[in-house]
Amino acid sequence: MSRTPMTKSNEQIVISGFEFLPALTYNNSIEIFPPFSQLANKHFFNRGLNITILESGSIKINFDNMNLEKRNIFLKDLKSFLKSSRREIIDNFLIYNNKGRI
Repeated sequence: MSRTPMTKSNEQIVISGFEFLPALTYNNSIEIFPPFSQLANKHFFNRGLNITILESGSIKINFDNMNLEKRNIFLKDLKSFLKSSRREIIDNFLIYNNKGRI
């Protein structure tokens, strides 16, 4: 009887509440896209999370060292943060666009 080692799959999954947010959820991580990635990186930097900055400007937060309860609390906090930071992103965009106009 041959045994195949179990490997962790990096398949994209849908987590309720993230459908219309600038993030892709995977079974063991989440990728947050710019310009939200910069704000999220600053906000979650000192929380002991495994955050990787990608070449695209996105960040990837890995869940490998989190138990299910801690991950659910983090995801709830992240959803709230992304929703509330939309206003800051829009304001920054409008200020940037208006600086070039006379």
